[in-house]
Amino acid sequence: MVNFTIEQIRQIMDNQENIRNLSIISRFNHGKTTLTDYLIYLHIIGEVKNTDFKDDEQERGISIKLTSISMYYEYDLNESAQTEPYLFNLIDSLGHIDFSSEVTAALRVSDGALLIVDYVEGACIPTQTIIRQAMQEKIKPVLIINKIDRSILELKHDGEASYKNFIRVIDIVNIIIDTYNQEDMGNQLVQPEDSSVAFGSGKKCWAFTLNNFSQIYSNKFGIDRNKMMSKLWDGNFFDPSDKKWRVDNMNDQGQPLKRALAQFIMGPICKLVNACMDKDVELMNTILVGFELTLSQEDKEPKGKGLFKSIMSNWLNAADTILEMAIVHQPSPKNAQIYRTSYLYKGPQNDEVANAMRNCDPKGPLMIYVSKMVQTSDKGRFIAFGRVFSVCPSLLTSTTGCMLRAFLLKLVFLKIVKMVHLTPQLITRKYPNFYVKIIDGTDLMLVVIFDLLVLSLLILTLLFIKPRYLMHMKLRTQSSLVMGHY
Repeated sequence: MVNFTIEQIRQIMDNQENIRNLSIISRFNHGKTTLTDYLIYLHIIGEVKNTDFKDDEQERGISIKLTSISMYYEYDLNESAQTEPYLFNLIDSLGHIDFSSEVTAALRVSDGALLIVDYVEGACIPTQTIIRQAMQEKIKPVLIINKIDRSILELKHDGEASYKNFIRVIDIVNIIIDTYNQEDMGNQLVQPEDSSVAFGSGKKCWAFTLNNFSQIYSNKFGIDRNKMMSKLWDGNFFDPSDKKWRVDNMNDQGQPLKRALAQFIMGPICKLVNACMDKDVELMNTILVGFELTLSQEDKEPKGKGLFKSIMSNWLNAADTILEMAIVHQPSPKNAQIYRTSYLYKGPQNDEVANAMRNCDPKGPLMIYVSKMVQTSDKGRFIAFGRVFSVCPSLLTSTTGCMLRAFLLKLVFLKIVKMVHLTPQLITRKYPNFYVKIIDGTDLMLVVIFDLLVLSLLILTLLFIKPRYLMHMKLRTQSSLVMGHY
């Protein structure tokens, strides 16, 4: 597991290009919570429950509450033999249709989404609904086709059948994306050729993109990696007899050819699964040698499915594959806020606030979008779950813990004139007094603490206003936080 310090996290937050704010979305039982747990533990293999930590969630086997977590990861994006640190703010959203409002709350504070689709069930109606939600929120998706181990072990699909099912899922997802895509977002379609689609098994902790195998085969064939990626997908066939690539499935002798995906990717994986299940050690070792894989004696101890999981998680680790895909294809806050500001902020698009949000300005006015209120064990207080889009550095301090400061709201109502078309005014006054609380540990997604008294006052006021009077109220809050400001 990657080791890091709070100071390293704080330094990354100053580099907006190396931050990814992501929601993991899917229909329930498609494996997003399981996959999130393995992303947290990276190379650790085992049954872990980090996101469904409540007793009722584990008992029912379904996520009931949003779970957020921040992760540290290092990756060499420019292939300069020097890794750079990245900060991931992940939200494990809910998949049941009854919790669609929770999905919106997660997407509203995200820049990208990891869309997970079950290989067997495909992109069903609830999945299509979630995709529409993401596109309406101007969220860029990448696709993960999960549970493909079931296609091998249960459905007994070969490489060609797997390819056809992949195509069916990808086409349905892209139809929804293209239908609801907005011009200022650019092209959002997911394509295996550019490694924006991953295939794997979250439960078995392995996944791959075409980029993983293009690195292997580009050296063997002497072909550029990007060109090799395009050949591993769609209507490309390799003739081993004359060592030529073809676009039809027959060679000169009239013999059928296997599709590149089936021959070079799914074929070896299926053989490896069968070798593990049949305890064919000789065939298994042949495949491992062909891909230059070396396993420790401890990794070879499991049998059957356990052995297959051990091999695949060491070879094609799900965490590395998915986080690398997110780094390459998901936007940073600085890029995403260019087209999301007009959706989130309904004020004038050329004023100081809009420009600060659009430029992700660390010196701009403090702007926080509160997406959800969470009740705390501390009686009379709520935690506002949200995201800071711009902030003045003078409001930030550095402490050993995470200090969250929130100004108490002070509401002062002006005299309401009794007219049919009434436009009462609500003004707010800025007070230097604020509530200070030190929170041990670091939860970067919890941002502002609001006083329950304010909510009670607002509710009581609305109850005593006669229905024929209209009230338009504008609330302004000032708050600051130590961490999670982008």
